[in-house]
Amino acid sequence: MENIINLSNQQVIASSTTAPKLAFITATTAMLLMLVLHVLSPEFSPSWRMVSEYALGQSAWVLSLMFISWAVSSWTLFFALKPHVKTRAGKVGVAMLVVVGVGQFMASIFSVKDEAMHGVAGLLGLPTLPVAALLITYSLKRTYSLKSSKRLIRLAHLTWIVFILLAVSVMIFINGLQNAGVKQGTPITELPNGVISFHGWINRALIIVYCLWTITAAQEAIRLRRQPHP
Repeated sequence: MENIINLSNQQVIASSTTAPKLAFITATTAMLLMLVLHVLSPEFSPSWRMVSEYALGQSAWVLSLMFISWAVSSWTLFFALKPHVKTRAGKVGVAMLVVVGVGQFMASIFSVKDEAMHGVAGLLGLPTLPVAALLITYSLKRTYSLKSSKRLIRLAHLTWIVFILLAVSVMIFINGLQNAGVKQGTPITELPNGVISFHGWINRALIIVYCLWTITAAQEAIRLRRQPHP
């Protein structure tokens, strides 16, 4: 029995050591792959074309890898943070990381060509991360003070700020298209004159901010592993 308990403890330690490193690596990989897409598909203007629209180009497989890396970063962060989050709200936030990862993984399978399922992926992966980030961050702050990681708190708030900015910018873009006489659902290859477009940049900023929060949370998990639990 004692040997079984020791083996179980070793597995937990190994998981808590490996998971945050994998979360760090895969979140960084997701950001790098997004930058690679800009080089491979320069025909997609980053000002008004969403990152998901790279699926319409020749580098759709790179986009799929980006989403898979992003999903793995969320799932491994779940394992990295689970031993450290003590509050009920924080545990809800950690559980939400699994949902976030499901949405990100679904986006790797269902591209913008499958509008309905890609929309479901977006609903699971985009608005849920800011909620999870806030619940987890403030749970850690309450338990451990987080005096060494004010950056994590700032990034947690930045996740919901950039999400709201994206929603607003998309509405401005859609309204501009309607004023330009473009019917809803009509595919466009060129931006009509007079249409304001900056949602593409905010979409890219959102991915970067989400990944940076994941990276910082993984670093925090590594730091917490080295100190006694309260």
